[in-house]
Amino acid sequence: MDDVEKQCAELLKRRGARSVGGFDWGPDDPGGKGKGKRISEWMQLSGFIDAAGPLGLKVDPASKKHRDPPHDKPDAELTCDAVRWGVELTELCCPTVRKNNRRILNTETSANGSRSIFPEGWQYREWTSESLQCELAKRVRSKDEEWQEYETFPVNCVVFSTDEIGLDPSMAEAVIKSMQPIETTFVDRAFFVMDYHPGLDHPCWELPIRKRRKLVTSHS
Repeated sequence: MDDVEKQCAELLKRRGARSVGGFDWGPDDPGGKGKGKRISEWMQLSGFIDAAGPLGLKVDPASKKHRDPPHDKPDAELTCDAVRWGVELTELCCPTVRKNNRRILNTETSANGSRSIFPEGWQYREWTSESLQCELAKRVRSKDEEWQEYETFPVNCVVFSTDEIGLDPSMAEAVIKSMQPIETTFVDRAFFVMDYHPGLDHPCWELPIRKRRKLVTSHS
């Protein structure tokens, strides 16, 4: 078990007292990749590996590699279906809700780290089919644009993870199954993985992607 895994196991014990939505481990250094962000990404990568079977993917868990700065574009590597994947990890959460809940957490947490499950003023976003579809498509396009500055792999993959309590798995499934393919230039595959749900494990789906063919210019 490496240092990140040890830190993750330790902090999981306190997750109920710290989480403010979306794998949040507290603020990191601005623009940096501190301990909180690294643990969040480790959690997301582990969640994707757990979801690989239901997605029909053959992942070698021992192959996972969490990339450190300055080589963290993309965030991780993984051997899947005997091919090396570059994996960009990102959260689906509402920044406004997170900011509000962090503020409440700072004032509600007692000296011993306990707080009520839902303090007064605690918020969560109520997702609709339209807002979820729009957000997923927008984020795939954003990650695809960013990838022009990333290292490329035989498969470039984006994994969206969420533990938004206001997001219903059945609604998410209906939205993803009805989505039109999202056009990309660099991203080959994209997946949406939800946090653990009793009886469902990690609900997960592949997003529809249509990769554009790069134009080849001939010189006479």
